[in-house]
Amino acid sequence: MNKLELPFDQYQRYKMVEELVGLIRCKRSGGRRLRILDVGGRPGLIADFLPEDDTFILDMLPPGGLNCVQGDGARLPFEDDSFDLVVSVDTLEHIPPDRKLGFLEEQLRVSRDYVLLAAPFEDENISLAEQIVNEFFIKKIGHPNDSLEEHFANGLPRLSETLSFFDQHGVQHLEIPNGYLYNWLVMMMALPAAQALPDSEELVAMINRFYNQNLYASDNRPPCYRTVILASKQHNLDRDLIIGKYEKVRTDVPTDAGYHFLIPSLKLADLLLNLKLEEPRVAALEDELDKRTEWAFQIRDEIEKKDRYIEKLQSEFEERAEWAFKLREGVEDRDRRIVELQDELGERTEWAAKLQEEMGEKGQRIVELQDELEERTEWGQGLQDELEERTEWSLRLRDEVQEKDRRILSLRDELEVQTQWALRLLEGLEQKDQYLKKLQAEFEERTRWALQLDEELTRIKQSWYYRLFRKLEIRD
Repeated sequence: MNKLELPFDQYQRYKMVEELVGLIRCKRSGGRRLRILDVGGRPGLIADFLPEDDTFILDMLPPGGLNCVQGDGARLPFEDDSFDLVVSVDTLEHIPPDRKLGFLEEQLRVSRDYVLLAAPFEDENISLAEQIVNEFFIKKIGHPNDSLEEHFANGLPRLSETLSFFDQHGVQHLEIPNGYLYNWLVMMMALPAAQALPDSEELVAMINRFYNQNLYASDNRPPCYRTVILASKQHNLDRDLIIGKYEKVRTDVPTDAGYHFLIPSLKLADLLLNLKLEEPRVAALEDELDKRTEWAFQIRDEIEKKDRYIEKLQSEFEERAEWAFKLREGVEDRDRRIVELQDELGERTEWAAKLQEEMGEKGQRIVELQDELEERTEWGQGLQDELEERTEWSLRLRDEVQEKDRRILSLRDELEVQTQWALRLLEGLEQKDQYLKKLQAEFEERTRWALQLDEELTRIKQSWYYRLFRKLEIRD
C-alpha cells in the first residue's frame, strides 16, 4: 500500500502520530519496540505507519485484522499500564457527551505513560466548515456525510474541558495543530466530487498523493481542523523539541500561504464539479446507478446472512485475540530469555577460550605422562616376572594350606568328641554343685546349732552351781 495515496485527512493525522512516536522512541525508550493501542483505529492504518512497533486496534465494529479487538473505548478490556502509548484520532467527537469522561479515563488507565488524542474541538469556524461540507454532500452527492452527522448529534468536545481533565490528573500535556482548516474545507468537497466521476480511482489517488506529498508539512498550523494533544503521565515530554519541530516548519511558510493554498484548491474543486455536471456523463451514470442499485439490493440479503455468520465468528475471534495477547507476552518473555542466554553464551565463549589454552598445556603434560608410562611399562614387565615367580610359590603354599585344612577338619572332629565329653562332665559338676549347696546349707544349720550349744555351755559355766561343782571336783 502506498501511504501517500490514502485520503488526505487519514494521512495527515496518522503521519503526525508517526512523527510523534518517533520522537517518543528516541527520547524515552532508546529505540526499543513500543506497545501501542489505537482506540477506534479500525481498519488498522497505524500498523502501516508504525511497522517497528507492536500495534493493537480496538474498535466497536467487528475485528478487521490481526491484533484487532472489538470493544468499547469507555470500558477497555485491558489491565492497567498495558501499553506504552494509547492513541485515539478523530474518535472523541463520536463519543456521546455523557461517556466522554470515561473514554479519557480509560486511556489514562491502560497507558504506562503516553496518551495521544486528536480530534476537532468546538469552534465557530470548525462548526461552520463542517456544516458547509455536509450541505455540499446533500446537494451534490445526494446524501449527508455520516461522520459529520454524528458530530452534530454528539456535539464537538471542548478543548478547555479536555485540557482541564489532564490537569486534574496531574498529567503533562502539549497541543499541536493538525489539518489546516481552509485546505480541509476545500479537499472535503473536492474529493467526493472526484470520486463521483466514473473510473475515478486513479484520479482520486493522484489528488491525495499530490496533496500529501506537497502540502502535509505546512498543514500543521492554525487555524486547524483538529488539535493533537500529547500527554505524559510520567512528565517525559520535551516541549521545546516537539513544539519546535512544527513551529520551524510554519516559519518556512509565507504569512499569506493560506490564501495561496486556497486558490489552487478552489480551482481544483471547480474543475471537478464542472466535470461532474456534464450532461452526457450524468445520463450514463444514472443508468449505471439503477443497475447497481438493483445489484445492491440483491447482495444486501447475502450481506445480512454473512453478518449473522460474522457475529458467530466474532465471539470465537475475541477468545483467540485474548489468547494471542497472552501468547505475545509469552514471546516477549522468551525474547528477554534469549538476550540473557546470549549474554551467558558470551561468557561461556570466553570460558571456552581459556579452557582451550588449558587443554594445550594439558596436551604437553599428556606427552610427558606418555613417556613416563613407557618407563613404568618396562618396570611393570619386571613386576610381571616377579609375579609369575610368586604365583608358583603361591601354588605351593596353596597345597600346604589344603593339607593343613585337612588336619584342621580332623582336629575339629576330635574337638566335637571332646566337647560332648566336656558337656557330660559339666552336667556331673552341676549335680555335684547342687549336692555341695545342700551340704553347705546343712553345715550352716549345724554351725548355728553348735554356736547355740556353746552359748548355753558358757552360761552354765558362769552359773553358781557349775562353780560349786568344779570346786567339789577339785577336792576329790
